[in-house]
Amino acid sequence: CQQLLAHRHETDARFAALLGARLTGLPLSESQTDAYVHAFNASAVATPWREVEAAEGDYRWQAPDEQLAWCAQHDMRVCAGPVFQFDEAGIPHRLMRRAL
Repeated sequence: CQQLLAHRHETDARFAALLGARLTGLPLSESQTDAYVHAFNASAVATPWREVEAAEGDYRWQAPDEQLAWCAQHDMRVCAGPVFQFDEAGIPHRLMRRAL
């Protein structure tokens, strides 16, 4: 597997298939950034409703915006979402209380 990836890095400027991971905490250290950029060409950026609109009408896009900017800076393809995830981890607390 390592030989195949090394060969692809040598022959192709950009790997055709997307290979990525969920990008969560920023900032990454320089060594973490180097390792991430070397290993992946895509990132999954979370946009959970529970965090984006924890309080009704109070939108906080700072974390996803920072992640998207980091991806653009490092020429990463992006898969964002899901915004709506209908389980206990995704629905804002204020709506969970109403459902009970």
